[in-house]
Amino acid sequence: MDSTEAYEDIDDAMKFGNLDEIRHMVSMHRSEIGLDTFGAMAAFYNNVQLIQYVVEELGVDPQNSGLLSQATSKGYEEVVHYLVEQVGLDVRAQSNQALCNAFRNHHYELTEYLVKKGADITRLDRYMMEENRENPAVGKTNVEWLQAEHPQHFEWFKAFRKKYDPEKKQKLQNRHRNLRKWLRR
Repeated sequence: MDSTEAYEDIDDAMKFGNLDEIRHMVSMHRSEIGLDTFGAMAAFYNNVQLIQYVVEELGVDPQNSGLLSQATSKGYEEVVHYLVEQVGLDVRAQSNQALCNAFRNHHYELTEYLVKKGADITRLDRYMMEENRENPAVGKTNVEWLQAEHPQHFEWFKAFRKKYDPEKKQKLQNRHRNLRKWLRR
């Protein structure tokens, strides 16, 4: 059996989430398909059990296999929560790619969750100022494009950005530090 057929067999088993069948297929075709491919396939189907299997039993490196990026792109909250909270993936990895994926695909709950877990919100600022890659002929930045094409998403971004303004947070921390210093005198 060639790698294409093996991939299709494993893909069919993953579609239905049948772990026993997946284990059997993997044992038969492990040498034909790379481990990272198993990880990407598992993330595609929004199944935490599959993710657990590829990470814990197959030994797929969760940080470097694109699991988090795939899950945030698709908006798979349960998988993202598992990867961050149980596996301990770094939400800032790969230049905060997971954050950009979640935002770009309008998964706002995930976007906020990732920021709360430590993702760098300023990465969204840089993303918004980049030229829109989906339609470069338009000649607009992502923020201009979002404002023109999806005003409701633009309004969400403005409110979100205001809520999580790191400069505002830093000023507040400085005020608290100065107050503590003053009180110690």
